[in-house]
Amino acid sequence: MRRVFVSFALCLVLILCGCQSRGADSQTEMQETADAPGMTEDAVVSDGVEPETQNGKETEMENRTINIIIGDVNLTATLENNESADAFMEMMPVTVQMSGYGGFEQVGSLGKSLPSNDSQTKTSAGDIVLYNSNSVVMFYGSNTWSYTRLGHINDKSAKELKQILGTGNIEVTFSAE
Repeated sequence: MRRVFVSFALCLVLILCGCQSRGADSQTEMQETADAPGMTEDAVVSDGVEPETQNGKETEMENRTINIIIGDVNLTATLENNESADAFMEMMPVTVQMSGYGGFEQVGSLGKSLPSNDSQTKTSAGDIVLYNSNSVVMFYGSNTWSYTRLGHINDKSAKELKQILGTGNIEVTFSAE
């Protein structure tokens, strides 16, 4: 974390000093800065582009698309880039028995708790959220409550989602693509 902060601070200083050009002088200044006491070569990004890996982990967004099967309907969704969505993806494939609630959502127990970071959230049709750390909720309407965002169903209108999700009980299978 300290390296990221130092790298960010260094880049900010270089930009404010007008050293953001990619010429030889700028490269030399950046190398001299990297040689400064307390600085490591990792803390300076010489070409202004973040490295693809950090401590062996990819920092680029990996494929976050999942499949959702409800009866004979196959949907796709894009997951958020957070710890809760990562834990949800690790559970897959998972089938959840869901029940209509409030005329705007389907809710079902995951059977275990996931990490959560709940915040007051206004949802819209297609949103997939974690509720109470152990329930997944899919919206075909809107609500405001304390949730952790997991993802969003791709390419379906509120009207289409209301038809697919309905108001009764459904079985939903979530799987990684």
